[in-house]
Amino acid sequence: MANTGGSAQTALLLVAVSVVLLGLGLLALRGRKHKKAVLGALALVGALMLVPLASPSSAQAATGGCTPAASQPASNGGADAGADAGADPADPTDPAPSPGTDPTPEPNVTYVAPEAPTTAPMCGVAPVITTPESEYFSYETAQNGTSATVTASLKPGLADIAVQPGAQTTWVFDVSFDPATVLTPESFAFTYDGSSPDPRINDAAVAEFLEAQGAPLEFKTVSEVNYTYAVFDFEGNQITALGDTTQLTRYQTDYSAVQSGQDVELTYTGSSEVDGYEKAVAYFEAQGGLPEGTSIGIRSSSAYENTALLTASYVNECGVAGSVTATTPFEIVPA
Repeated sequence: MANTGGSAQTALLLVAVSVVLLGLGLLALRGRKHKKAVLGALALVGALMLVPLASPSSAQAATGGCTPAASQPASNGGADAGADAGADPADPTDPAPSPGTDPTPEPNVTYVAPEAPTTAPMCGVAPVITTPESEYFSYETAQNGTSATVTASLKPGLADIAVQPGAQTTWVFDVSFDPATVLTPESFAFTYDGSSPDPRINDAAVAEFLEAQGAPLEFKTVSEVNYTYAVFDFEGNQITALGDTTQLTRYQTDYSAVQSGQDVELTYTGSSEVDGYEKAVAYFEAQGGLPEGTSIGIRSSSAYENTALLTASYVNECGVAGSVTATTPFEIVPA
């Protein structure tokens, strides 16, 4: 609002100053004996002039000297203007003004994070990957070369369940490994022709592996033949009414074996035989026995089948004990 009180006071002051100055002029005309009166009038004029420079009255201080208030942002009119006019700014119970837009409430979702799969190293074989049992997630493993990728996915049909933002759902594992030695009859193949006294291991790497650990070796040869037995009279005629029986005869020769590189040196230790003749006797006795004046003889035989067997007992890089037997046929060469 305008400072109207200050303007009226200034006008009255000017009038009073004019009257005092006029009086001073008249006194000056009358002489020096009125010198004191002139000085007093000058002091009054000075005091009156200082009045407008004094601090504002208490009323002015309370009202801010009627200084115009700082401009306020214009209201958006309408309902906001009416609400601002009726609200008491000092009342803490008045509702706060609402923002221009209401935020969308978060849906009622439960966030879950999958548990990480684990891997356990295995000696000689690929590491084993174990996926956890989960109420919410299923796990799928895909392998490409020596890398295995495990992916966790939410199970279908789960309402109001979502993956925790930022949760890890994919893991990559290195499934490379150094294979342990496992000997097979094929990898442990050897040569033995019957004419040479000692066998020879074909694979130099296998021979080196066995010799490095001093693996014990065993060697044996087996010869098998099938004899067909019948009953004959003293003149060598077969009594066909009694039939015949075929039984296996087996001869085995055992050796101790000492490895020297790929060569295996043998030392004879013994032999054994399973004679088919004893089985033939038991067969005919079970048929009622032999007539007087008859005996059991060989009517025919198959060819001999000769097989050499080399056995090695070893412990591989993982500390696992193993045993392997390789076989090879051979021909008996007459001396």
